[in-house]
Amino acid sequence: QYRTAASGAPDLIRAIVCTPRLRGLHLAAFNLANELLAQGNRGVQELFLAQLQGDAGFLIALRRQIAAVTGEVTAEFKRRRRMNLQGRIHLDQRLTSLLEFIQQMCEGHFAEVKDLLREQPKSKATVNLLRDLVEALQALCKHKNRLVAMDVCTTTQLLDTLCETTQGPCRGN
Repeated sequence: QYRTAASGAPDLIRAIVCTPRLRGLHLAAFNLANELLAQGNRGVQELFLAQLQGDAGFLIALRRQIAAVTGEVTAEFKRRRRMNLQGRIHLDQRLTSLLEFIQQMCEGHFAEVKDLLREQPKSKATVNLLRDLVEALQALCKHKNRLVAMDVCTTTQLLDTLCETTQGPCRGN
């Protein structure tokens, strides 16, 4: 895992995720990131941390993807309610993989990443992904019927990610 990551995989993943026209590759990029981060590999986490610290654009791209999927779900729920349709809303797998990526980055009580997800003191632009995740959860669960219609795997991953970002000695989160 570390050798692949050290050969530039985090930079490639960041470049793909930050390029909207490559949206079709975002799921594969997040899946690769999750495989590299599996088992709480601290060396790989540090390589990804360098990408997050060095480019606020990466955090902004993550924020945009969370907001886009949340907006798509809200629109789909309204459409279904208007048409009186039932059944689960199956979300784009991208959100689940993105959430897993954030969770994997925080594994092992990696406080630097947890703090960085909330604020970037060295950057001109501040992105609070934790607030974005909470707002996504609020939007997705706004009404009891919406929560029932949600994809259980994605909702569970969102809750697991929020738990991981706040666990341990991370008072700010």
